[in-house]
Amino acid sequence: MSDKIYFSLGPVQGFVAQSRRTRDLWSGSFLLSYLAGCAINEVIAKDGRIEIPDVRDDTLLAWIKGSRDGMAPIIGSIPNRFEAFADINPKDIAISAAEVVQCKWEEIAEAVWN
Repeated sequence: MSDKIYFSLGPVQGFVAQSRRTRDLWSGSFLLSYLAGCAINEVIAKDGRIEIPDVRDDTLLAWIKGSRDGMAPIIGSIPNRFEAFADINPKDIAISAAEVVQCKWEEIAEAVWN
């Protein structure tokens, strides 16, 4: 029997509302999409199955997974929330996905700081 994992990043409105320019809005939206993609990638790596959204042919997720053919995607195509199934240790998988998001967030913040 599989257990369901519900994962959400947010609050989105408060995050993108801080945008002062169009590029800030795009950057914030893309960043949330990228972080959600990193969480999805972690769930898949731990043998979870993504139910919603359908990310089978998503170019951003392919890029996150390491398929770096051509230019990096410029469209944040992954929503801030997803649903997945896991047969073994769904709680551990969800915690691992959250830790990956935190780690990626810190890497980005450090790169911006430097």
